[in-house]
Amino acid sequence: GFLARSFASEKIAKEDRRDGPPFALFLLGVIGAIVVWFLQGNAYAQILNVYTAGLFFGRLSMALPVVMILFAMYLMRHPSTVRDNSRVGFGWLLFLISISGFFHIFSDPHPEPSTGIDALAAAGGLFGWLVTVLFIQTLTEWGAGVVVALLALGSFLVITKTAPHKIFARISELYHKLFPGSEKNEKDVPAEEIPDAYDGTKAPWWRRSKQTDKEAFEQPVT
Repeated sequence: GFLARSFASEKIAKEDRRDGPPFALFLLGVIGAIVVWFLQGNAYAQILNVYTAGLFFGRLSMALPVVMILFAMYLMRHPSTVRDNSRVGFGWLLFLISISGFFHIFSDPHPEPSTGIDALAAAGGLFGWLVTVLFIQTLTEWGAGVVVALLALGSFLVITKTAPHKIFARISELYHKLFPGSEKNEKDVPAEEIPDAYDGTKAPWWRRSKQTDKEAFEQPVT
């Protein structure tokens, strides 16, 4: 928790820190990385993966440890006492389910629970089957792909707390943050200056007298 919060600009009080559940999630991510990355040739490790993460997310279980570790660090930096993390957690779960749906769509043939757990784990898992089975039968694989893509887009909107009508505004904000020089600030634009009629100095246009267009006899004599 200390290492995760050392990169944050805002400080969190000790009574607001909740490092227990995030640290447990961090350990699960480390164990998952050891099982699916370093013990691929071990039969017991593969059985453990098939009956846990592989059963629900399929081939996405290879990348699931990274997501778990990053989300655990996020929870350490933003505990539930200072921020509502239910929305972010639901958005990430929705995104992972949509990715599992893509794995199920691209697998050939499309496995079902009746074909066995090993077949599901080699495709999109149980979540991937649930989110695509209806659309594959009614809209074909292409239609199911469009629905899953919209589901992934919706998950990003949930995570970033963005309303659908503000998508282009958020994209514009992100572009200007990545390229600060792309947006001209009004302060950087020099004001239009005109020579003053009396002392020869320059003044911006908003300081110009509104009586300049009047006749000469209507102006005071200096």
